[in-house]
Amino acid sequence: MPSVRVRPALAAVTAAASLVAACHATPRPLPVPAPVRPEWRAVELALPDGAAGRPVPRDAARCAGRWYVVGGLVDAAGETRPAVWSSSDGVTWSPIPVRGQTFYGRQHVLYAVACRDDGMAALGAKTGGVHGNPRTGTWVWRPGGPVREVPAAFELFGG
Repeated sequence: MPSVRVRPALAAVTAAASLVAACHATPRPLPVPAPVRPEWRAVELALPDGAAGRPVPRDAARCAGRWYVVGGLVDAAGETRPAVWSSSDGVTWSPIPVRGQTFYGRQHVLYAVACRDDGMAALGAKTGGVHGNPRTGTWVWRPGGPVREVPAAFELFGG
């Protein structure tokens, strides 16, 4: 029986000795990564047909070789409306039609976007109502159609 107890202890000592032997007295220097040098350049976000205002982009995402930028348009009076743009190369951008269904949805500025495969979803909001709470909503898009608001109960996002 004593030999059975010695074998696990001997294996543990051998493993510990191997780990100590693998250590170096002087640490090896870590490789220095190459510096990141992004090339920033301005691009134009085309206005949707019949739209006036200044684009206010808020978020971007890339999926399946396509970029999406969401935000809104602000007109001279300060009124807003949701807007979405798409690009395959990140340089040339095209607006995607947007269809709001609710009073506040038609005034949303979209502030977050996510995508998967060839679909896209976004969150938008507009401050309003008697208490000035953000009126938040969700938006979805599938190729060939407009970005559309998904109507939700007022209480879903805390009013």
